[in-house]
Amino acid sequence: MIDRWYDFQFEPQRDAAGCSLASLLETCKLNGVAPQSWLTDVLHRMATGHPASQLDELLPWQWKANQPPKN
Repeated sequence: MIDRWYDFQFEPQRDAAGCSLASLLETCKLNGVAPQSWLTDVLHRMATGHPASQLDELLPWQWKANQPPKN
């Protein structure tokens, strides 16, 4: 069982994807963005046709700047 867990956890492609996601979530925290809110909104936008040419708008620091002010 441990051998299977090890193989699953340390596949290069999955490890890289996990590191990328962790990096984005930590970037959210450093920029004062709630990671769950950001990820939920970004996934929704991507699923509903956000233009690929404007993906930079979805980066945490840009996303925060484009949010409406809270009352």
